[in-house]
Amino acid sequence: MKITLPPYATTEDLRKCMVVVQKILDSKAININDKQCQAIALEVMGISYAKGGDYSSETIKSFAESYLKIIRI
Repeated sequence: MKITLPPYATTEDLRKCMVVVQKILDSKAININDKQCQAIALEVMGISYAKGGDYSSETIKSFAESYLKIIRI
């Protein structure tokens, strides 16, 4: 399956974002598979790009926490 990354993102950015998302979910005792984690990570990266943020771990963590609250995870 071909993945479409947000603008200016690399596969390394996606990997880092997946790690951040997984850590947040682990802290809430929520288990998801890699495909689901990747989908959430891509959503978060898209939001970060749209809001003018970068793909740093701190920025992604902030957007991921907010996104997961909104979707009630």
